[in-house]
Amino acid sequence: MMYEGGKGVAQDLDVALGWYRRAAEQGYARAQFALALRYDSGRAWPGIPPRRSNGCAAPPARAMPRPSSTSRCATTRGQDLAQDSLQAIHWYERAAEQGHASSQFNLALIHDSGSGVPRDEAAALRWYRRAAEQGPCGGPGQPGPALRARAGRRTRRGAGSALVSPGRGPGFAGRALPPGQLHDAGKGVAHDPAQAAACYLRAAEQGHLRAQFDLGLRFESGSGVPVDAVQALHWYRRAAEQDYAPAQHMVGVLLERDGTADPFEAVRWYLRAAEGGHAPAQFALGLRYDSAHGVARDYVAAFHWYACAARRGHARARFNVGVMCATGQGTARDPVEAYGWLASAADAGVPGAGAYLKRVVARMAVQEWERVQERLGQAG
Repeated sequence: MMYEGGKGVAQDLDVALGWYRRAAEQGYARAQFALALRYDSGRAWPGIPPRRSNGCAAPPARAMPRPSSTSRCATTRGQDLAQDSLQAIHWYERAAEQGHASSQFNLALIHDSGSGVPRDEAAALRWYRRAAEQGPCGGPGQPGPALRARAGRRTRRGAGSALVSPGRGPGFAGRALPPGQLHDAGKGVAHDPAQAAACYLRAAEQGHLRAQFDLGLRFESGSGVPVDAVQALHWYRRAAEQDYAPAQHMVGVLLERDGTADPFEAVRWYLRAAEGGHAPAQFALGLRYDSAHGVARDYVAAFHWYACAARRGHARARFNVGVMCATGQGTARDPVEAYGWLASAADAGVPGAGAYLKRVVARMAVQEWERVQERLGQAG
């Protein structure tokens, strides 16, 4: 953990992974859970096969507020690892058999969703129940496993049978949410956005993260409820305070729309979401450093966050990274690197990317164009 966070020693994720693995192989549940999380979520780690050959740009030296040392885009090594559900299941199971509740809950989620493995409702329900016996588990924002166990049971009874009166008491939030989902989708019951919103509201009042976020969306768009920006911001905040990155991003968006809000408060919420790996927030943060909106202009910081968003597939961020590489703004000038980002943005249909790419090619030296051709040949 000290090598991972750079506490008392230089940050070195290779060494950190080695110690986690040694502890995990000796049966230490917390280390097994740590390894499983990295395979499950695709969190950056060296020593695990990467999706791409290059990592996220190094964090800016001058940016304020700075990215934290544990940000998913805060290191130049080991980024963009490939998710490996079988490895995740292996380490979750080793920890889960020792009674590690978060591992039991995450195993249930993998089997429930069929994420990288065939969907297995029986296995999902078994692990939900194991976790439910220990009470709510996991980090902030995870719904109680007992609630998900109830949702799992309804798959055996049919969709319509989930419509029981939620009542008030232990587990209420989870009992309220499945009926809301059914009314929303019109599965087994009439499509009724207003009734769905009422179910989500009951669950949200009991602290259900996804219900809180959904209510924010509904009050913002007027789905089943009147449009109400104040209520939307309230429910986004409730979910954001549970470290849910999409909600943190939306708090930033709504604060920016409010001309009377403190722009730096929006930046702080964007930063929290960006450090959680949320690409739209990373792009938004890059824009703010680029345009000096809510923070001092800092092209190095702008490039850093654009690059983080670009590597997570954000098309407009790829265009901006390409432009900055071509002009040497916030990073070293590199027309060859610019070509790759601009070509990717053009393929994604970003307006102006194709035209800018042609200008970059027209200004390339012969040696630079040869390097582009060499890269294209390697990619092919």
